[in-house]
Amino acid sequence: MHSRFPRQWPITLSLILLFIAGNASGEEGPPPRPLTDPLLVKSQSLSRPLVPSVEELFAAKDAFGAIWIDDGETILATANLDGPFNLWMLDRAGDGPRPASRSPDRQLNPVALPDRKRIVYETDSGGREMYDLILLDLETGAERNLTASPDTSEIGAIGSYDGRLLAFSSREANASNFDLAILDITTGERRTLVAEESPGYRWVPVEFTPDGKALLANRLNVLQTDGTMMLVPLDGSAPLPIGPSGEGVYAIASDLSDEGDRIAFFASGPSQNRRSGLLSLDTGAIRWLRSSPWPQSGGWFVPGRSDIAFEENASGRSGIFLYDAARDESKPLPLPEGMNRFASSGQSPFTANGATLLFRHQAGHQPNDFWTYSMVSKSAAKITELSPAALDGNRLPRTELVHYPSKDGLVISAFVWIPPNLARDGTAPAVVMAHGGPTAQISDFFNRDAIAIASRGFVVIAPNFRGSTGYGMDFQRANVGDLGGGDLDDLVAGVDFLVATGFVDRRRVGIMGGSYGGYLTVMGLARRPEVFASGVDLFGILNWQTLLASTEPVLQVYVRNLLGDPVTNAEQYERSSPSTYIDRIEAPLLILQGENDIRTPKSEATALQARLNERGRTVEAVYYPEEGHGFSRRENQIDSLTRVVDWFERTLKAQP
Repeated sequence: MHSRFPRQWPITLSLILLFIAGNASGEEGPPPRPLTDPLLVKSQSLSRPLVPSVEELFAAKDAFGAIWIDDGETILATANLDGPFNLWMLDRAGDGPRPASRSPDRQLNPVALPDRKRIVYETDSGGREMYDLILLDLETGAERNLTASPDTSEIGAIGSYDGRLLAFSSREANASNFDLAILDITTGERRTLVAEESPGYRWVPVEFTPDGKALLANRLNVLQTDGTMMLVPLDGSAPLPIGPSGEGVYAIASDLSDEGDRIAFFASGPSQNRRSGLLSLDTGAIRWLRSSPWPQSGGWFVPGRSDIAFEENASGRSGIFLYDAARDESKPLPLPEGMNRFASSGQSPFTANGATLLFRHQAGHQPNDFWTYSMVSKSAAKITELSPAALDGNRLPRTELVHYPSKDGLVISAFVWIPPNLARDGTAPAVVMAHGGPTAQISDFFNRDAIAIASRGFVVIAPNFRGSTGYGMDFQRANVGDLGGGDLDDLVAGVDFLVATGFVDRRRVGIMGGSYGGYLTVMGLARRPEVFASGVDLFGILNWQTLLASTEPVLQVYVRNLLGDPVTNAEQYERSSPSTYIDRIEAPLLILQGENDIRTPKSEATALQARLNERGRTVEAVYYPEEGHGFSRRENQIDSLTRVVDWFERTLKAQP
């Protein structure tokens, strides 16, 4: 919801029906990337390199989903300042953080209602991902569960301009699709506005129209290959598609202008990267904000102006650009290198007067903090100190972005952490980190796992293998039907690159990852035992058929899109499953798993542990109660990373 309140809604529904869908426009991907000379990868010379304990790394707090709750002095954010992710108020004046709400469970994605005194946020229970919407009064601290539905998940809420209605996405526990629903906060009356019938599709509300008669929303699929912007009348009439459309077009609205006549959005087509655009509801005309080979976000209107701020992701490093509507040009904001992202994805990052932008900044060696950018002085400043001064990023291993060829010549981008003061004598152990998804991307964020491992003498590489986002749709779809094939080759090619730097001993290479990264870990140990000498599997996948039968419904649709029908393509499921090659595993394996994981259930981990035990392999497993897909409780985060570090110390550094 925007920070200002438009005075009128000039567009009638009949005019929108006259729109002729445009074509999505974007640069062909993946972008050109020159290959990196391995011998140019260097180790920093530091007089006092820092080797932080795992506890010290977690003293750097995480915070996200921040929104302004006044005119520029106080923000409300989700943060793990003293344990679980709860809501905290942070003052830029330097006053200490104050808890807004406390719970042992996660509290996520706060949005402010127009009075800024009431907040709506999401919470689940024990990692089950069945979220309820909670109304919080910031003045009294009183809270009310607006949905109270243990077997229905409600997420992504936005409020109407009069503060009376909420719109949100809603999914039953046994469903793979999200409906669009609205709720009257005062009466508690709830109704489904749009009932989605297609498996794997989701409705996401963006903003109410100023007259309160309609809702701007997106309809998109789980693979992010089909997305349409929709205007949804609140009287129950049929939704109306607007903007770019067509086969393979993914168009997503992000904001509505103050006047209610323009939409900020992004769109991509087949073989095209996402590109930020501006849609006029008066004429249907589309203006693309910047020509670039890199993917962009939809962005936010600057209150009181026609300008738009949007993000661009250049191979895992994100910058913020400002589109000047009067000049029809976009320029990057002068921000520090690394990851610069809007503070919230659900509410405008600007103050009401448009003078200040709130964003998050972090980098591979720099912990996350909130920053502001002044639209007046055109300068950025850090406004929080979420990490202790002793955790000096200048004394930690830094990330280096590299590009190398895979087995078939496909260019792969990766981040590398080289320990300081490392001799180029070919004796260092290394760890390959595989990200989840696979439709995800490793980016230049503060990576505790990589820092903990690299600061102890391991070279770490985190590749964006085929199937990753950020390099065009062809690259993103390049592992469909070939899971554990070309993407695993990309990881192995990363090992070859590390060896070519002259730092790494090929016999001392480990692999780790979570979710799909856990799958690639087990697949790597099984199919390339000559490459990987140790592994850590965090909530990974053993067998695609058993996963399909036990995972939650949305992921079932996702798996079918990656591997096809499980009956027709049974051979492909078998070929892509680590269980097929389990007899080949010789290396020791550590398994870390949440008891309540609904995506990759505990049964995948227990079956893997049992089969390795039957074969007399070295395997250890830890199962965390009250945890789901990933670990949200501080004690479990510290315990799991401590075990990872100790595991690689024992299994790789002890190698002859």
